[in-house]
Amino acid sequence: MAIVWSVLVVGIPQFLYVDTFYSFSNTEEYRMLMEPDKYLDQHTLKIFTLVIALCIPFEIRDLKYDEENLRTLPQVLGVKTSKIMGIVLCVFYLTIIVYGNSRGLLIYSHEIIMIVVTTVAICFSDKFKSDYYASFLVEAIPLLWLGLYYLL
Repeated sequence: MAIVWSVLVVGIPQFLYVDTFYSFSNTEEYRMLMEPDKYLDQHTLKIFTLVIALCIPFEIRDLKYDEENLRTLPQVLGVKTSKIMGIVLCVFYLTIIVYGNSRGLLIYSHEIIMIVVTTVAICFSDKFKSDYYASFLVEAIPLLWLGLYYLL
């Protein structure tokens, strides 16, 4: 699923609209964003790790309803190991931000805040928690991310 999200969010727009961005924009920032090099690889990897990390609280929540043959991440690895894997993915995401940019961390402050919120959501997820925790609070993370993006 994370591979599909990464391709849909990064690959298809790059393939479809690269000529449009080059013809309408002469700024260096648009050229940097649209060149198929380091930026796209990092962005695709960030989306991939983010989707897996965001899915972990939902998979833990659904653990009591899932059938044994689904083989979800918490079924295969266990809840504790899944949480550790989610935290490691969040740290990996932060590592990509820190080592993969040349414009400073202030530009990525909304991403850093949201990865911290995602890490907290993973830490507090449990199969015995209320369904409203994952349904409301964890699903609100992308909306909070959008609000911080426009605010900062």
